[in-house]
Amino acid sequence: MLLLFGLALVLNVSDVSAATDDNSTSLDSQVTSQVYTPNEVNDAATRVKNFCDANRRLPNYVTIKNSQVTMPQFLYLITTDVVQTSQGSATAIPVKDVEAPSSSSGTTNGGSLTKTEYLQVAQNIKNIIDSTGKAPGNASTSIGQIKYETLIYIFSKIIDFQKTNGRPPNYVTVPGTISGNGGNGTTTLGKGQLNGLQGIEGLQILANYINKNLNHQYGAATTAEGVERTGLGDCWGLSAWTAKVLHDNGYTVRIVQGASVEASNHRWVQVLIDGKWINFDPSLVTKKYGSKPYYTTCASVSQIIATYYA
Repeated sequence: MLLLFGLALVLNVSDVSAATDDNSTSLDSQVTSQVYTPNEVNDAATRVKNFCDANRRLPNYVTIKNSQVTMPQFLYLITTDVVQTSQGSATAIPVKDVEAPSSSSGTTNGGSLTKTEYLQVAQNIKNIIDSTGKAPGNASTSIGQIKYETLIYIFSKIIDFQKTNGRPPNYVTVPGTISGNGGNGTTTLGKGQLNGLQGIEGLQILANYINKNLNHQYGAATTAEGVERTGLGDCWGLSAWTAKVLHDNGYTVRIVQGASVEASNHRWVQVLIDGKWINFDPSLVTKKYGSKPYYTTCASVSQIIATYYA
């Protein structure tokens, strides 16, 4: 049966990070049993803001009370915090199980939102997540549609201002350049043969490479780096390797898990192309499983492990 080990993609940056760099299973499920005080959310918001200022992109998660909170979850925390603060409430905020948006897009090139407007946007986002369990891909405002990643940044910035000045800002400036954490078309994996992958054609090139150069093996590597070094991996390792290659090439990708005939928690990858999630199972692509087409699946999704945005 397919082995069950941890996921690792890139590197840690203090308590705001792009992913874990060990074999732990800390990203295996979203934290949903915690509640956080406004002060704890405020501290995390400052760290996310500072990370965005330095890197012009979002981290994959932020650590609060030794737990990794995903960005969709964090958007719920900070919009709830902003709304509660405006109402004079300091109630602890529960962490919800929040799904990432299917896509993220926006048409604004920047501008400013007044306090009245950003409070309404925060309330709208909170309402959407409460009713659907999913973060919105954007929010409509007087300056255009603000995309998901930028929403997280501006509400982190609002909270950081509140923490420093003891009051909410009268307005917030909206940048036009906060992005996800996708790559620039160059990956350190694949011996230089997997750079510049694009669209469906890129997926087929990747599948051909996996079939020729990698294979599935029980007890083999469980990380992207281990698969690259040995050429072997279990389903978790092959999925981590595949996700990193695709993400480095600018794809939005997520690692998913579900029950197959052989295992209760088989892992594979889904890639967002033209607004649709396309399955890519690197284990089934290998010679061990008959060199099947990359879009072949052997399980239904029961859990989204991690999402990495372009």
